[in-house]
Amino acid sequence: MQIEHYGGLLSVKVVNGEIIATQLLPPIDPEVWMPFKRKDLFKISVDSEGKTEVNCLQGSGGPHKIEIMKGNSSNQFSVQCKQPEKHSKSKNREEKFASWIRDEVGIPPEHGVQGYQMELLKIKYLSIQQYESSCSFTCLQPINSLSNVPIQPGLFKGTYGGHGVEVIQLTYEGNRLHGTKVSGDPNVPAGKRSIIVHLDEPLVLNREQQRDLNSIKQLQNEGCSLPEGQEAPARQPFSIPFGIEDRGFVQLCEQKDIPTDFCRARYFGTGLIAMHGFRNSSRTDCHLVIFDEDVFAFLWMELGSLSVYSRADDFL
Repeated sequence: MQIEHYGGLLSVKVVNGEIIATQLLPPIDPEVWMPFKRKDLFKISVDSEGKTEVNCLQGSGGPHKIEIMKGNSSNQFSVQCKQPEKHSKSKNREEKFASWIRDEVGIPPEHGVQGYQMELLKIKYLSIQQYESSCSFTCLQPINSLSNVPIQPGLFKGTYGGHGVEVIQLTYEGNRLHGTKVSGDPNVPAGKRSIIVHLDEPLVLNREQQRDLNSIKQLQNEGCSLPEGQEAPARQPFSIPFGIEDRGFVQLCEQKDIPTDFCRARYFGTGLIAMHGFRNSSRTDCHLVIFDEDVFAFLWMELGSLSVYSRADDFL
């Protein structure tokens, strides 16, 4: 979904002879192990006389007309709803915003949503409202399994601080692993390469070396990559450095039955950071930590934070 800054994910499939398009919304932060929230947007069907019907499914006002238009290429299209007034049963702006907040963060705005988080939510709400009746879409490239890679490519739900849960797509290019945002935020928008991992720079740290970020940074300055030709162990210690919030990591490991104190692999990488409006963007040192085929973490050195990711296997 081509929504300014935010992007999004749309599932299009055939159900009982109809083509159904469903928006897949990330779960509430930090519950990356939970399934996508689903919202049917439109459908294409054929009536008893063989005529094609194209209907918008948003809101409680019942199916209504929507137009689908071809894009500039065969993997692009756009939609235009003809009756957007049917999308909400409430005419009150405050009620619409409060309802959206409850869906987005799981609680009413008056129950603890305030300050910086509320500002981010207001910006997001005002932006996506502009695309409620008209939006463009581009098909994601197919995801194929690979051999001899530390983790299979695919879609992952990840925690991004005050921006909540976002979706990235992992792909490989030579000895680099890339994580590109499918959904984003005003700092680093959808379509930008959030993660770049150097697969030729594996790391192995003991627990003492991971006690805090200063220890890790010092080791990195001295060089903690494995000597060339030496393979990393299949299982190595992992600890969250002192003072770093786990952002749902422990809960995720409990859900997936994964030990929290060991990892399968660790690599040096960089993460993309920027000011609001994608200004003054730069890449900062990070570590990718892989736990199994479905779970990895990204330790942001400069930000002093941990993002956790869970494979999105419920998008089909």
